[in-house]
Amino acid sequence: MPSPQPPDGKSNRDPIEILESITEGFFTLDRQWRFDYVNREAHRILECPPGSLSGQVLWEVYPGLEGTEFERSYRRSMDAGEKTSFTAFYPAHQRWYDVTSFPATEGVSVYFRDVTARKNLEAERERLVVESERQRRIYETALDSTPDFFYVFDLEHRAIYANEALVKTWGVGDVRGKKWMDLGYEQWHADMHDAEIDRVIATRAPIRGEIPFTGTNGRRVYDYIFAPVFGDDGEVVAVAGTTRDI
Repeated sequence: MPSPQPPDGKSNRDPIEILESITEGFFTLDRQWRFDYVNREAHRILECPPGSLSGQVLWEVYPGLEGTEFERSYRRSMDAGEKTSFTAFYPAHQRWYDVTSFPATEGVSVYFRDVTARKNLEAERERLVVESERQRRIYETALDSTPDFFYVFDLEHRAIYANEALVKTWGVGDVRGKKWMDLGYEQWHADMHDAEIDRVIATRAPIRGEIPFTGTNGRRVYDYIFAPVFGDDGEVVAVAGTTRDI
């Protein structure tokens, strides 16, 4: 009887050939923490010549691993037979690594990747979020300290933002998602502002007007400007306005 063949008709690949072709670094350690097998990608990531790690003790080659998550996880795999996965920074390389270690009969097997670029991108995104939040607080504090009204509506004529002076005039708690009629405007007044918002979106240009309005401050006359807000692609993404009691 002929020996069974894989479904695709090809012979099974040699395990070493597979380990040499993967896009992750891989190495094995024996019970004395000596490097046994180290694949090509591991040598590339660690920037060391092929074969240079074989037989060397992990803690002697990389003393900075001791006392870190690397050592704790490797020892759990070696001593307790646990699989471990973690992301950690190695100061000696100034890099972040994603690491998974497995217990093995002869010691420990380790897969790892250099994820420094990803971690730097995450850190930059976090920095931008923090900076954006800081700027938002600054802008809102400035806008809330003026008696003029500042507000933003989306393309469906729903309120996105209103400063404190305007929120008090409208007499509502949360303006977000509300349309003109929800904010106490008469039908003719709401229709007029809806048409103006559509015109700003269509022409991509600001408009100015003057209108009476009865709010919590009584009946007043206001001068206002609606202006387009552009996104990164140059398209109008919202309409912002300022209003002054004249």
